[in-house]
Amino acid sequence: MVTFLKTQLSSHVIEGEESGNGEVEKNPSKTHSFPFWYCAETGIYSSKYPSIKLPEDPLLDVVSFIFSHKNGGVSALVDSASGISISYSELYPLVKSMASGLQQRGVSQGDVVLILLPNSIYFPVILLGVLALGAIATTMNPFSNLLEIKKQALDCSVTLAFTSSDKVDQLSTLDIPVIGVPEILVSGSNCSESSVFYELISCDPNWDSRPKISQQDTAAILYSSGTTGVGKGVILTHGNFIAMVETFVRFEASQYEYSSSENVYLDVTPMFHVYGLSLFVMGLLSLGTTIVVMSKFDADEMVKAIERYNVTHFPLVPPLLMALTRRAKDGASSSMKSLKQVSCGAAPVNPKSIEDFVHTLPDVDFIQGYGMTESTATGTRGYNTEKLHNYSSVGLLAPNMQAKVVDWITGSTLAPNCMGELWLCGPGVMKGYLNNLEATKSTIDDNGYLHTGDIAYFDEEGYLYVIDRLKETIKYKGFQIAPADLESVLVSHPDIIDAAVTGARDEEAGEIPVAFVVKRDGCAVSQTDVIDFVSKQVFGVLHLLVSLGIILAMDKLLKKAFVEAAIKFPSALFGMFCTFAVLTILDSVVPKAAEGLMNFFEPALLFIQRWLPLFYVPSLVVLPLAVKDVPAASGAKICFILVGGWLASLCVAGFTAISVRKMVKTEMIPAEPMAKPSPFSSLEMWTWSGIFLASFVGALYYPTALGTSARTCLPFLLSSTVLGYLIGSGLPSAVKKVFHPIICCAVSADLAAIAFGYLSKSGLDPVLGDYLTKAASNPGAGDILMGFLGSVIISFAFSMFKQRKLVKRHAAEIFTSVIISTLFSLYSTALIGRLIGLEPNLTISILPRCITVALALSIVSLFEGVNSSLTAAVVVLTGLVGANFVQAVLDKLGFNDPIARGIATASSAHGLGTAALSAKEPEALPFCAIAYALTGIFGSLICSVPAVRQSLLAIVG
Repeated sequence: MVTFLKTQLSSHVIEGEESGNGEVEKNPSKTHSFPFWYCAETGIYSSKYPSIKLPEDPLLDVVSFIFSHKNGGVSALVDSASGISISYSELYPLVKSMASGLQQRGVSQGDVVLILLPNSIYFPVILLGVLALGAIATTMNPFSNLLEIKKQALDCSVTLAFTSSDKVDQLSTLDIPVIGVPEILVSGSNCSESSVFYELISCDPNWDSRPKISQQDTAAILYSSGTTGVGKGVILTHGNFIAMVETFVRFEASQYEYSSSENVYLDVTPMFHVYGLSLFVMGLLSLGTTIVVMSKFDADEMVKAIERYNVTHFPLVPPLLMALTRRAKDGASSSMKSLKQVSCGAAPVNPKSIEDFVHTLPDVDFIQGYGMTESTATGTRGYNTEKLHNYSSVGLLAPNMQAKVVDWITGSTLAPNCMGELWLCGPGVMKGYLNNLEATKSTIDDNGYLHTGDIAYFDEEGYLYVIDRLKETIKYKGFQIAPADLESVLVSHPDIIDAAVTGARDEEAGEIPVAFVVKRDGCAVSQTDVIDFVSKQVFGVLHLLVSLGIILAMDKLLKKAFVEAAIKFPSALFGMFCTFAVLTILDSVVPKAAEGLMNFFEPALLFIQRWLPLFYVPSLVVLPLAVKDVPAASGAKICFILVGGWLASLCVAGFTAISVRKMVKTEMIPAEPMAKPSPFSSLEMWTWSGIFLASFVGALYYPTALGTSARTCLPFLLSSTVLGYLIGSGLPSAVKKVFHPIICCAVSADLAAIAFGYLSKSGLDPVLGDYLTKAASNPGAGDILMGFLGSVIISFAFSMFKQRKLVKRHAAEIFTSVIISTLFSLYSTALIGRLIGLEPNLTISILPRCITVALALSIVSLFEGVNSSLTAAVVVLTGLVGANFVQAVLDKLGFNDPIARGIATASSAHGLGTAALSAKEPEALPFCAIAYALTGIFGSLICSVPAVRQSLLAIVG
């Protein structure tokens, strides 16, 4: 893993000019007057420091080298939480005992031992014990999943593993011995998991059969993505580590006047990472330095540890730097008086973070360093003097190191202040990649230079500045995207303090940008917040208006054409089929065109998805009018059909999906990722509140100001509906389980109508009549909202096209389940209504209870004498029942397959059930979405057949 600083190039090239090949030159007139450490003839940069003579004994291992240095150290490793420590007098005997114990358990020279541990005072004991035996250590993040662990263990032929005691059982499937390591080994403990570990460190340290280890022998295999491709095993030798200890850690310590044995370092950086391993597992132990070890990061515990142990040095990574600065700003700076130096590495650091730190803790020295796993963490290191404080550079070349800056297009070497790819050469450069000769040859050339893949330049003083990663340029659909550009957009968000962007492979786009962000403490920013923030910078309002306007216009034109032609088939459904057909044809003929069309309409689709529940609300708002003439007994029967029918439809769809899946035996494939709309902001809340108050008061004093009462009431009734949705969406999840945002939405609109009816003395019914007039010439708030339903149906085409691969693969399960459950829903509703004596017109009105509102209204419009308001209300209420109870019922029924869960949910509770389930089970979302659309489509198709309608009417009676 590369460790570097990404700086703002502009701050270093104020006087610069850009040459034709993209290199940045600074003070061009001086380009031929080179300093002693740069050779223009060879293009080699040498360290400004004198070379250090490294041990020449070929039979020298790094463990012997570390402990050959006499120092006055007392406490070597201290557990920050408990205070339990390992002294220097105990450390080397423990390491030798570990090596002796491992040998007795059958580990021999050349065997690979996996260390899967968080930071621990026992980590160095284990790793150095492995190396002292001549075995090879490979480390991993303890949070790696089992698949990742198996892959690495197989790749480097692991024969034994160390892990935390609670993970021993998890690794039992590796078919290798696993030793549990306790967090703290307390004397007299009889813990069974730690007994083997206790035996190991209790072995005789004076073992006789110590192997001969060469400097060229492999000491560790650490995994890194390197300069190209996926993770690879980096082979590091004993000689590499000896050079690192000498030229990096010990040399840096020699630059300062204070005694190293008096220093106290705080270790939060992972020991499994080359940065933490080099410092805390090896280098600092040769100096007699005290290392305070934190097993996991906690900002408050970090401050306590600094104060409790009088920490002087804190090597960290950028997120920890920001956490430290925030704690100091919050008043903890008095607890940090012992700090002398903070050093940063392992990842890019934002220049603003550096400025904040230096301003907040001006008495603490700040430096940066650069290194790679492939260079054993050795490269450059910062060094400040009284006269020079260069905080933004990653420092000067370490002793014995050489470098080149190479034009990545022409391959020519570049002089100081010219930007190119950084190449490194020195004794820390790896032996190569494990079992990957091709990657090794592409990374290390014949002259021993490591091609880092980093874009960098040296200034006239020899300080290195790393600007970006050469390999990070993302090629999205043929266009080049610079990660730094997206990162600058991300960090401009007020709740994001750091960001990194990289590319991920994508079948259609080639590569897509993926962002990793560090949120400000206490903020509630979500993934959708970030996506929406970036999309607003990239797409803009104009794109939304044009794309949404086209869909609305399409719906309006189709409605008009179908009315004029007296066609009863739903016009929006026809538009959906046409759109899907166009996309499918384009995809087969000109795939780029289909992709471009999808991208163009994405803002409109996100808008529809964001406000989708609002389009269902109007019929629920006017429910008091819809049920006004429905007898109480009939209402009870409708509720019985609604609840019982939902449960029955869910069972039919779920059991059908499971049965078909067992017959066809298809394996699941990942769904295409679906973009998510952004949450609502406080600005939206205040804006709609202002509209409501102003329009409510205006309508009271001027009832026909806009021509009719419906138009005059429209603004306050619409804003009250929207406000209810905003408030409902922001309720705690526990509250939303019983008080769905749609209910909150309807209640809000009804309360506004009640208040207006009371204050204007007109009563509730006229206001609700103005809410949903069903008259195109005199629309109310509900008519405006329901006017989007046709666009919702058309938008299904894009969702279907997006998941076309999934539909094709699981067509048998999806279509069979949808067809059977839809037929069951329609005909069972008709039959039960007949059996329990529900009025025929009411039974017909609730036939499409499991179909989304937009299509349900289209279906009932095919019948005579129906109550469409009742239809919409029943559909919404069915969805609310599903949203609240679907997950618990699915669990009770034992539907564990995500295909069955998704199809059963959407087929019984349409969009509201889909939203509720997919929020908790994203793996079921694609099947929910497909079944949600297909249920409505198939229901509309079969009901458009006269024979089907006649059969339903015959059953109803």
